[in-house]
Amino acid sequence: MKHKLVFIKFMLLCLILSSCKTTDHTPLVNVDHVFSNTKVIEKLYFSFGKATIEDSDKVTLEKVIQKAQEYPDTSIIIVGHTDTRGTDEYNLELGTQRANAVKDFILEHDRSLEDRIIVKSKGKSEPAVLVYSNNPEEAEYAHTKNRRVVITLTDNFTDKTKSVK
Repeated sequence: MKHKLVFIKFMLLCLILSSCKTTDHTPLVNVDHVFSNTKVIEKLYFSFGKATIEDSDKVTLEKVIQKAQEYPDTSIIIVGHTDTRGTDEYNLELGTQRANAVKDFILEHDRSLEDRIIVKSKGKSEPAVLVYSNNPEEAEYAHTKNRRVVITLTDNFTDKTKSVK
């Protein structure tokens, strides 16, 4: 009975969250507010099995480039993620392709950032949303939140009196 109640609460939460879904690609985190140490400044989402940057994400990436230019003592960490479908090997490669697509876009706009970029892939190992539903629409919604690239800026300072703001 306790598990049923937890499941029902989870399903209600999923229903509430799915009703909040937007169709635009508004950034989840305002790129104008970056703080000391490591902070996520953007997340980009991808179609199933794809590593193509959407036109709507290009403005977001231009803001990332601008922020990186403002703070030359930071590293840009780009981490690719996938949904849970497919093999570990396939998903690690797809995550790398997604992260490299973002890196390539950044370098097309500012080659001077190349030495500051770190590309990683987590594949399907760190899902943002766990998929519990047998309902195909709910499961697909969860999968869409896992197909992402997370971009962070990290201070390279040893002097902690300086920070990214």
